[in-house]
Amino acid sequence: MGRLKTILSSRPARLLLLCWRTVYPLLVYMLAGYLALYGGLYACAIRYGFFSGERENALARAYGTVSSNLLLVTSLAALLALPLLLFFLRRDRRREQRGAPMTLPLTPLAAALLAAGGGFAYSLNFLMDRLGLLEMPSFQEAGEILYGEGLLIQLLGPAMVIPLVEELVFRGLAFSRLRRKMGFWPAALISALIFGTFHGNLTQGIYAFLLGLLIAWVYERTGRFWTCVLFHAAANLLSILASNFTDEFSIALAVACGAAAVAGSAWIGQKTAKRL
Repeated sequence: MGRLKTILSSRPARLLLLCWRTVYPLLVYMLAGYLALYGGLYACAIRYGFFSGERENALARAYGTVSSNLLLVTSLAALLALPLLLFFLRRDRRREQRGAPMTLPLTPLAAALLAAGGGFAYSLNFLMDRLGLLEMPSFQEAGEILYGEGLLIQLLGPAMVIPLVEELVFRGLAFSRLRRKMGFWPAALISALIFGTFHGNLTQGIYAFLLGLLIAWVYERTGRFWTCVLFHAAANLLSILASNFTDEFSIALAVACGAAAVAGSAWIGQKTAKRL
């Protein structure tokens, strides 16, 4: 027993444990994705007559239905993972030794987060468009999934449910657990890198990496998890609205959004300067 304790307290063992604690919430989210995907295929196949002799036709129709509703499937996966991820977060909070969140005026803070998140999203997308990154085939395929379904699904999924669950995975759990063992920048960089890699293509990976860094900074400054969710939701919401209601990026709007992002971030930085 004593030898086992010695092994578990060694540096390699502690590093492996930290890696596992950082990654397993993401594995839970991914497992929920597979359950939603294959559950949807199974339900559609039954609906289309899989058990009544039309197996090949039923499977083909089921695959087509699920393929055209991948955003809905992703949103359902987020809902499946949500209860367990909230349980993990609450358990961590009981163990956590973070400083108490600063008392900040709620309305100005929310306005600053909306300005910073939405402004960041539009101005960075504008820059990436000018660099030609939005024309990459891998991003075009992802864009068809994200923006190909109805506006209501886009608002309920990427603008509400998915930001909550992704923030639970990448900031509430991964970043926080890394932060307790190392400095802010290593924790922010590692969690943002995992967040970017999770998105599966270069364009979204760069965007998500930078977004992850900024949200980690917001979390570090405010000490409040909901600020991460609101920032992420604002970024997704403006991206959705811009995609649905504009045909091309506006230079004037990009400049205004960039200014809003800087102003919102500066307000947060100023009001939380005493925290760090």
